[in-house]
Amino acid sequence: LEESATISHALANAAPSVAEYRTRAGEIQAELGDYNKARAEWEQLVPIASGDEEAYLDTATIYWDYFQYDDALRTIETLRRRVNDPTLYAFQAAVIREDKHQPREALAEYIKALANSEYDDSDVARARRRLVTLSRRPGAHEQIVAAFKRERSRNHKWELVWQYADYLDDAGRWPQASSLLRDEVSRSDSVSFLRHARGLFETKEETVGQVAALNRLIVTANSQRLA
Repeated sequence: LEESATISHALANAAPSVAEYRTRAGEIQAELGDYNKARAEWEQLVPIASGDEEAYLDTATIYWDYFQYDDALRTIETLRRRVNDPTLYAFQAAVIREDKHQPREALAEYIKALANSEYDDSDVARARRRLVTLSRRPGAHEQIVAAFKRERSRNHKWELVWQYADYLDDAGRWPQASSLLRDEVSRSDSVSFLRHARGLFETKEETVGQVAALNRLIVTANSQRLA
Protein backbone atom coordinates (compact mmCIF):
# COMPACT_ATOMS: atom_id res chain seq x y z
CA LEU A 1 0.00 0.00 0.00
CA GLU A 2 2.83 2.41 0.84
CA GLU A 3 4.53 1.75 -2.51
CA SER A 4 1.20 2.08 -4.28
CA ALA A 5 0.52 5.38 -2.49
CA THR A 6 3.88 6.79 -3.62
CA ILE A 7 3.34 5.71 -7.23
CA SER A 8 -0.28 6.93 -7.30
CA HIS A 9 0.69 10.32 -5.91
CA ALA A 10 3.43 10.65 -8.52
CA LEU A 11 1.04 9.63 -11.30
CA ALA A 12 -1.55 12.17 -10.11
CA ASN A 13 1.12 14.89 -10.16
CA ALA A 14 2.30 13.82 -13.61
CA ALA A 15 -1.25 14.03 -15.02
CA PRO A 16 -2.86 16.75 -12.86
CA SER A 17 -5.91 17.13 -15.08
CA VAL A 18 -7.02 13.50 -14.59
CA ALA A 19 -9.38 13.41 -11.60
CA GLU A 20 -9.38 9.60 -11.45
CA TYR A 21 -5.66 9.53 -10.62
CA ARG A 22 -6.07 12.09 -7.85
CA THR A 23 -9.09 10.24 -6.47
CA ARG A 24 -7.23 6.95 -6.38
CA ALA A 25 -4.19 8.53 -4.73
CA GLY A 26 -6.43 9.76 -1.93
CA GLU A 27 -8.21 6.42 -1.62
CA ILE A 28 -4.94 4.59 -1.06
CA GLN A 29 -3.96 7.08 1.64
CA ALA A 30 -7.35 6.48 3.24
CA GLU A 31 -6.77 2.73 3.15
CA LEU A 32 -3.49 3.40 4.97
CA GLY A 33 -5.47 5.32 7.57
CA ASP A 34 -3.84 8.67 6.77
CA TYR A 35 -6.88 10.88 6.21
CA ASN A 36 -4.86 14.08 6.28
CA LYS A 37 -2.94 12.98 3.18
CA ALA A 38 -6.13 11.62 1.64
CA ARG A 39 -7.81 14.97 2.21
CA ALA A 40 -4.86 16.78 0.62
CA GLU A 41 -5.41 14.70 -2.54
CA TRP A 42 -9.19 15.00 -2.65
CA GLU A 43 -9.23 18.76 -2.03
CA GLN A 44 -7.65 19.14 -5.47
CA LEU A 45 -10.59 17.51 -7.26
CA VAL A 46 -12.73 20.66 -7.43
CA PRO A 47 -9.92 22.86 -8.87
CA ILE A 48 -9.19 20.13 -11.43
CA ALA A 49 -12.78 20.43 -12.66
CA SER A 50 -12.59 24.25 -12.68
CA GLY A 51 -15.22 24.47 -9.97
CA ASP A 52 -17.86 22.41 -11.81
CA GLU A 53 -20.86 21.78 -9.53
CA GLU A 54 -20.76 18.03 -10.10
CA ALA A 55 -17.15 17.97 -8.89
CA TYR A 56 -18.30 19.20 -5.49
CA LEU A 57 -20.82 16.38 -5.21
CA ASP A 58 -18.25 13.83 -6.42
CA THR A 59 -15.78 15.05 -3.81
CA ALA A 60 -18.41 15.04 -1.07
CA THR A 61 -19.37 11.49 -2.08
CA ILE A 62 -15.78 10.30 -1.76
CA TYR A 63 -15.55 11.78 1.73
CA TRP A 64 -18.90 10.20 2.54
CA ASP A 65 -17.74 6.78 1.31
CA TYR A 66 -14.86 6.94 3.78
CA PHE A 67 -17.07 8.14 6.66
CA GLN A 68 -15.56 11.65 6.63
CA TYR A 69 -18.98 13.20 7.14
CA ASP A 70 -17.81 16.64 8.25
CA ASP A 71 -15.63 17.01 5.16
CA ALA A 72 -18.52 15.89 2.96
CA LEU A 73 -20.86 18.48 4.48
CA ARG A 74 -18.16 21.16 4.29
CA THR A 75 -17.76 20.51 0.57
CA ILE A 76 -21.52 20.83 -0.05
CA GLU A 77 -21.72 24.00 2.06
CA THR A 78 -18.80 25.51 0.12
CA LEU A 79 -20.71 25.03 -3.13
CA ARG A 80 -23.91 26.43 -1.60
CA ARG A 81 -22.12 29.60 -0.60
CA ARG A 82 -20.48 29.88 -4.00
CA VAL A 83 -23.77 29.73 -5.92
CA ASN A 84 -25.87 31.31 -3.15
CA ASP A 85 -28.28 28.37 -2.95
CA PRO A 86 -28.69 26.84 0.54
CA THR A 87 -30.85 24.02 -0.87
CA LEU A 88 -28.31 22.57 -3.29
CA TYR A 89 -27.75 18.81 -2.80
CA ALA A 90 -30.13 18.92 0.16
CA PHE A 91 -31.08 15.25 -0.16
CA GLN A 92 -27.44 14.17 0.03
CA ALA A 93 -26.82 16.50 2.96
CA ALA A 94 -29.86 15.04 4.73
CA VAL A 95 -28.60 11.47 4.39
CA ILE A 96 -25.18 12.50 5.70
CA ARG A 97 -26.86 14.22 8.66
CA GLU A 98 -28.73 11.00 9.37
CA ASP A 99 -25.42 9.10 9.27
CA LYS A 100 -24.12 11.60 11.84
CA HIS A 101 -27.19 10.90 14.03
CA GLN A 102 -28.49 14.45 13.67
CA PRO A 103 -32.22 13.86 13.03
CA ARG A 104 -33.38 17.47 13.45
CA GLU A 105 -30.82 18.76 10.96
CA ALA A 106 -31.56 15.85 8.61
CA LEU A 107 -35.28 16.66 8.57
CA ALA A 108 -34.51 20.29 7.74
CA GLU A 109 -32.43 19.17 4.75
CA TYR A 110 -35.11 16.74 3.54
CA ILE A 111 -37.60 19.63 3.62
CA LYS A 112 -35.20 21.78 1.59
CA ALA A 113 -34.91 18.97 -0.96
CA LEU A 114 -38.65 19.10 -1.69
CA ALA A 115 -38.27 22.34 -3.67
CA ASN A 116 -35.35 21.14 -5.79
CA SER A 117 -37.18 19.61 -8.75
CA GLU A 118 -35.17 21.76 -11.18
CA TYR A 119 -32.04 19.85 -10.09
CA ASP A 120 -33.24 16.27 -9.72
CA ASP A 121 -36.81 14.98 -9.56
CA SER A 122 -35.60 11.64 -8.20
CA ASP A 123 -34.03 13.34 -5.17
CA VAL A 124 -37.33 15.12 -4.48
CA ALA A 125 -39.22 11.82 -4.58
CA ARG A 126 -36.66 10.10 -2.37
CA ALA A 127 -36.76 12.95 0.14
CA ARG A 128 -40.55 12.77 0.27
CA ARG A 129 -40.52 8.99 0.81
CA ARG A 130 -37.90 9.32 3.54
CA LEU A 131 -39.96 11.96 5.32
CA VAL A 132 -42.96 9.61 5.27
CA THR A 133 -40.84 6.86 6.86
CA LEU A 134 -39.33 9.15 9.48
CA SER A 135 -42.73 10.68 10.32
CA ARG A 136 -43.78 7.39 11.89
CA ARG A 137 -41.24 7.84 14.69
CA PRO A 138 -42.53 9.41 17.92
CA GLY A 139 -42.41 13.21 17.71
CA ALA A 140 -40.92 13.24 14.22
CA HIS A 141 -43.95 14.64 12.41
CA GLU A 142 -44.03 17.64 14.72
CA GLN A 143 -40.36 18.25 13.93
CA ILE A 144 -41.12 17.97 10.22
CA VAL A 145 -43.91 20.55 10.55
CA ALA A 146 -41.56 22.92 12.37
CA ALA A 147 -38.86 22.40 9.72
CA PHE A 148 -41.35 23.15 6.94
CA LYS A 149 -42.48 26.37 8.63
CA ARG A 150 -38.88 27.53 9.00
CA GLU A 151 -38.08 26.75 5.36
CA ARG A 152 -41.33 28.28 4.12
CA SER A 153 -40.49 31.58 5.83
CA ARG A 154 -37.36 31.71 3.65
CA ASN A 155 -38.25 29.80 0.51
CA HIS A 156 -41.37 30.94 -1.35
CA LYS A 157 -41.29 28.46 -4.23
CA TRP A 158 -44.68 26.93 -4.86
CA GLU A 159 -42.98 23.57 -5.41
CA LEU A 160 -42.08 23.44 -1.72
CA VAL A 161 -45.72 23.72 -0.67
CA TRP A 162 -46.84 21.30 -3.36
CA GLN A 163 -44.31 18.60 -2.47
CA TYR A 164 -44.92 19.06 1.25
CA ALA A 165 -48.65 18.58 0.66
CA ASP A 166 -47.76 15.42 -1.27
CA TYR A 167 -45.76 14.24 1.74
CA LEU A 168 -48.74 14.88 4.03
CA ASP A 169 -51.02 12.95 1.68
CA ASP A 170 -48.56 10.03 1.43
CA ALA A 171 -48.27 10.01 5.22
CA GLY A 172 -52.04 9.62 5.57
CA ARG A 173 -52.60 13.24 6.61
CA TRP A 174 -54.81 14.48 3.79
CA PRO A 175 -56.90 16.88 5.97
CA GLN A 176 -53.68 18.75 6.83
CA ALA A 177 -52.61 18.70 3.17
CA SER A 178 -56.01 20.00 2.07
CA SER A 179 -55.93 22.84 4.59
CA LEU A 180 -52.41 23.82 3.54
CA LEU A 181 -53.30 23.77 -0.18
CA ARG A 182 -56.50 25.78 0.27
CA ASP A 183 -54.62 28.39 2.30
CA GLU A 184 -51.95 28.64 -0.40
CA VAL A 185 -54.56 28.70 -3.20
CA SER A 186 -56.26 31.70 -1.60
CA ARG A 187 -53.20 33.90 -2.21
CA SER A 188 -51.19 32.22 -4.97
CA ASP A 189 -50.63 33.88 -8.34
CA SER A 190 -48.87 30.82 -9.80
CA VAL A 191 -50.93 29.28 -12.57
CA SER A 192 -48.85 26.10 -12.37
CA PHE A 193 -49.53 25.70 -8.66
CA LEU A 194 -53.24 26.48 -9.00
CA ARG A 195 -53.64 23.92 -11.79
CA HIS A 196 -51.75 21.31 -9.78
CA ALA A 197 -53.89 22.01 -6.73
CA ARG A 198 -57.13 21.89 -8.72
CA GLY A 199 -56.12 18.51 -10.17
CA LEU A 200 -55.35 17.05 -6.76
CA PHE A 201 -58.60 18.34 -5.28
CA GLU A 202 -60.42 16.76 -8.21
CA THR A 203 -58.67 13.44 -7.56
CA LYS A 204 -59.76 13.64 -3.93
CA GLU A 205 -63.30 14.64 -5.02
CA GLU A 206 -63.02 17.75 -2.84
CA THR A 207 -65.37 20.26 -4.45
CA VAL A 208 -64.56 23.19 -2.15
CA GLY A 209 -60.89 22.99 -3.06
CA GLN A 210 -61.60 22.73 -6.78
CA VAL A 211 -63.86 25.77 -6.72
CA ALA A 212 -61.32 27.76 -4.72
CA ALA A 213 -58.58 26.92 -7.23
CA LEU A 214 -60.84 27.79 -10.18
CA ASN A 215 -61.85 31.12 -8.62
CA ARG A 216 -58.22 32.01 -8.10
CA LEU A 217 -57.41 30.99 -11.68
CA ILE A 218 -60.15 33.36 -12.85
CA VAL A 219 -58.62 36.21 -10.85
CA THR A 220 -55.13 35.55 -12.21
CA ALA A 221 -56.19 34.83 -15.82
CA ASN A 222 -54.45 37.03 -18.39
CA SER A 223 -57.31 36.98 -20.88
CA GLN A 224 -61.09 37.15 -20.80
CA ARG A 225 -61.34 33.83 -22.64
CA LEU A 226 -59.32 32.03 -19.95
CA ALA A 227 -61.31 33.71 -17.19
